[in-house]
Amino acid sequence: MLGRRERELFASLDLPETRQLEWLAARTAAKECVAELVSAAHGLDLLHAEIEILPDEQGAPVVVCPALDGLCAPAVSLAHTHGHAAALAAIGTPGAGLGIDIERLVPRAQGFAEVALTEAERRLLEALPADRTEEWLLRVWCAREAAGKALGVGLTGDDGAPRASALDLGSETLLVDASGRRLLARTHREQELVFATAVDPGPASEEEAR
Repeated sequence: MLGRRERELFASLDLPETRQLEWLAARTAAKECVAELVSAAHGLDLLHAEIEILPDEQGAPVVVCPALDGLCAPAVSLAHTHGHAAALAAIGTPGAGLGIDIERLVPRAQGFAEVALTEAERRLLEALPADRTEEWLLRVWCAREAAGKALGVGLTGDDGAPRASALDLGSETLLVDASGRRLLARTHREQELVFATAVDPGPASEEEAR
């Protein structure tokens, strides 16, 4: 399943076995996505071990595959939690970013919302039916994570960190602002899991900017 450099990374992981297996599962999912995309877009059939998912200078996952030299390689994003893993992949404009996050819907410690969310984000949740608040708290958290990955920014610290500014129950989407950009994050619940995905289309061309 893993290429040589990935096997070296896996061997160096200082994590509990469950977290190591999540790491492996997320990359397995990403490789399956990439293989399907490359087959459809370029007509190439790649083995999983030929597709390496390696960290860039910031630690974000990138696809490295000699068979794709000269071609547009897919962008990928990974997520895992509590024994579950997910991946998102797409072939698009160079410079575009992807983000995915997944969390298990379990009760959070008292005061979690006050610590994890801004006052404005808590006001968004206060407007929801009481039986949807806990679920949407996680949707907000996942949406921020996904947008942060797509834009390559952290969740905390400066004013450019991702913050949810609006949500829509019907479409299960949130608007997330970060670093002067605004992304649409799509969320979904499947049994006990909450997902969010976000796509940064990349810098606009001069014509688009005009």
